[in-house]
Amino acid sequence: MQVETGMEGFGLKVAIAIAGWGLSLAPPIARPPLCVPTPPPAAAPEQPLDRAGVAAPTATPATTSPTAAVETSRLNAGQFRLTHDLQVRIDPETGRMAGDDRMDVSRIPNDGFVCFRLHPDLNLRDVTLNGERLDVSRRGNKVRVDLRGHENEPARVRVRYDGRIPGPENGPGQLGVYLYDESYWHPNHMGEHGESTLTVTVPREWSATASGVEQSVREGDNFRSYTWRTPWAGSGLTLAAAQYDVTRDEQSGLPVRAFLYPNSDVDANALIRRSRDVVNFFEPLFGPYPYDRLDIVESMSEGANASPGIILFHPTTLRDAETLDDFLSHEVSHNWWAGALAGYTERGLWYEAFAEFSANIFTRGAVDSPIAVRDRHAVLDRWRDVIGANETTPVRDVNSYEPWDEKNLVAYHKGAYVLHMLRDRLGDEAFFKGMRAFVEDNRASFVSWEDAQSAFETASGQDLGGFFSQWLDRGDAPSLALEQVGANAVPGGWSIEGKVRQVQTGAPYDLEVPVVVKTRDGEVHRRNVPVGAREGTFSWTLPAEPESVEVDPEARIFRLRSDSEMWVSSRETPPTTLTWQ
Repeated sequence: MQVETGMEGFGLKVAIAIAGWGLSLAPPIARPPLCVPTPPPAAAPEQPLDRAGVAAPTATPATTSPTAAVETSRLNAGQFRLTHDLQVRIDPETGRMAGDDRMDVSRIPNDGFVCFRLHPDLNLRDVTLNGERLDVSRRGNKVRVDLRGHENEPARVRVRYDGRIPGPENGPGQLGVYLYDESYWHPNHMGEHGESTLTVTVPREWSATASGVEQSVREGDNFRSYTWRTPWAGSGLTLAAAQYDVTRDEQSGLPVRAFLYPNSDVDANALIRRSRDVVNFFEPLFGPYPYDRLDIVESMSEGANASPGIILFHPTTLRDAETLDDFLSHEVSHNWWAGALAGYTERGLWYEAFAEFSANIFTRGAVDSPIAVRDRHAVLDRWRDVIGANETTPVRDVNSYEPWDEKNLVAYHKGAYVLHMLRDRLGDEAFFKGMRAFVEDNRASFVSWEDAQSAFETASGQDLGGFFSQWLDRGDAPSLALEQVGANAVPGGWSIEGKVRQVQTGAPYDLEVPVVVKTRDGEVHRRNVPVGAREGTFSWTLPAEPESVEVDPEARIFRLRSDSEMWVSSRETPPTTLTWQ
């Protein structure tokens, strides 16, 4: 069997935990820093590669270098890049695999070394350059190849390897094979890939899908071969294969397929329709769906996992009707946030904030809907319980998923809150214009919060430096209180005045705070009070007696709750009494 696939993959494992604004994702495998070609510490000396290995399976030689076909992108322009022509054979009965990867190196680094990662359970058989064996060192999953003396040569490095299929869900007798770029199942220089092809051989009764454009499917007596290709720069390869029943939708437009285990009780057609609903909802907001198809795949991977064009769901996740929309919308949105735009932890988890925001607007509806307001209050409650008045990692600096309770709140929930506040500030037209420009202007590029800021500034014509700085670079949160509130009868109505004060110990934030007054005749009056320094004052005349004054009852501003955000006046309660309700 043969499969060609190449396309950046990103693994984002999630657990089923709904809190705050919706989806609360369990930590994916954190991506390590890019493999730096420097010697390891003397305490752990490198060992020369044993070159007496067993010959790897024969692979069809490539006729031309795919590097020449790669379009230049910001991701790889002028940088070191690996382009893969990878052939892999999977043996599920033994839980083993064998690979043959021909890597074109666009530019040999100045020090003469190329470094990549390969899972420790996979044995290197040989590494050659244009047929000549190379000196290789290895420590753990880190492999360093010595290309000194070959700097001026076209570099086609061939790596042959075999061993146990990485991952606890991939052993003998399991339901399938699920391989993500973070498991290092192929030579993987994180974040430095160009166009790739992948050829995978699996048993004939199996089906497979991988990130990339499917080129062909070929069958033999006891095998099936798939071929995918990625015509763009990416950051890893992802593969799922098992004995699936595959359902294809019959509608025109984006092909959507469901890969489900035999005799599954999941309604494949309903799943396909809902997946299409999510794509159709996002396209006007973020731009065209970035890939040629969407595959929804049942797998034994925990929770849900997104790769470009593929969403993997654990069987229990697929059957949880209460949370499926949260998972589905979050993961489908990753085809824009970490798919079309490449993301990895060293540049911050911006893509988790964008995916969480995307899931919020799909599942929670309008910003003032009861469920959206409820969930924003839940986020603030959780922040108070977990973080409180303590300093924590700023949103921009989160580059790992541990400790989970804290990093989930910061990267996912506070990050999504920042986008909701930005939408409030800019309005829908400028905000979503910025979202679309963020994708279109940075396609196939590694991006960060700075690139997002630039897109929103261009779309809105505003300088957003202060906004992004205070919400992304500070590890605290504002805390608000009402002070000196008073109400008096005046000719023709009532006057009310007071102060909104920032009571956190840190420096003040630049805020526009919604203040809502309810009167005894049932009317509701709203105003935004500028609180750019430590406090802001308000004073206005109302047609009826005020009954309550509350700071931001819809939780439009991210903050640490104060016990004095509400003023309640009644004939039994003096007007100066401040209570939390």
